[in-house]
Amino acid sequence: MRLVLETDRTVKGGLPETAPGGAWMLSGPEEPAAEPTPPPANPETPPPVAGHKVGPIVPIRSSPREESFELRLPPGSSAKATIERLAPDRLAIRLPAAQWVPPEAALPAIRSVETENDGTALRIALNLERPMGVRSVVEGGVLRFTLVRPEVGDGKLAGKVVVVDAGHGGQDSGAKAPGGGVLEKDLNLAMALEIAEQLTRQGADVILTRASDVFLPLRERSEIANRANASFFISVHVNSNRVANSRSGTTVFHHKDDPIGQLLADCIQREIGATSGLPNLGTWSDGKIYASGFAVLRYAKMPAVLLELGFINHATDLRRIRTDDFRKRVASAVVEGLKVFLGDGQNQAR
Repeated sequence: MRLVLETDRTVKGGLPETAPGGAWMLSGPEEPAAEPTPPPANPETPPPVAGHKVGPIVPIRSSPREESFELRLPPGSSAKATIERLAPDRLAIRLPAAQWVPPEAALPAIRSVETENDGTALRIALNLERPMGVRSVVEGGVLRFTLVRPEVGDGKLAGKVVVVDAGHGGQDSGAKAPGGGVLEKDLNLAMALEIAEQLTRQGADVILTRASDVFLPLRERSEIANRANASFFISVHVNSNRVANSRSGTTVFHHKDDPIGQLLADCIQREIGATSGLPNLGTWSDGKIYASGFAVLRYAKMPAVLLELGFINHATDLRRIRTDDFRKRVASAVVEGLKVFLGDGQNQAR
């Protein structure tokens, strides 16, 4: 007699010759024990409950040039409170979620206040009466901030003295393109001349620190502006870094934490970023580069900025920097940025 057994798995070890009790016992391969289901790696945390109140914004000090305010913060939110610029005439205070208490009366220098609360964060947008500088500090659970009105005279670009500084020159070539055939000092001068031309067309009185390939000490560049009692100092440069083709874009620097310098940088970079055709890397404090900042900005006694207009060691940037179109667009952006800063005509931040 022949007995055939069909199984749904491999039989381990075959069939024994004799089996206890006259029966054969078949066993399949051992199956691994089921692993326990691990807990979620990042269990979802429910959004914080906006049970605390924040506000109102309270005016605490006023002067012809400055308006100061304070905002009492919810417990535990001081480290997360930030204030940032959305546009030259628009700021935002960001906090963890909380219940907003609106101001009881109109606030000086602030046209309106808008809030947005998504359950995890509260954004308080301040629409200003005009572009203004800002400085802020969080102490003792209170955010204190001051809006600073720039000194703009009649608010017109025409008649303002603007010093345009072409960086480097003479034996100081500045950065070099790969291969050494293109020098930063030459790019800076070409751009400075275009900026000067467009400012002059707007009625500004322009002083160039150099109009040819000559060397000037750093402090002398600023002193030219100081002696002329200039309204603005604009230093023109092209950037570079250690690794070619690794970074692209434009930046405008201001000196340390100067609120008016930062406002001017924001106004100009916003325009450059919208029109230059290169990435917008934003505005930076020169304190991020040197503890004492850049000499040309440190010694200037008026609103001053340093433009870094692309990277000379980035192939795409360099091709763009060398075009007439780029120079004209950047120069126009500088003009428009100054007008926004001044409140000249109907120019408003986009």
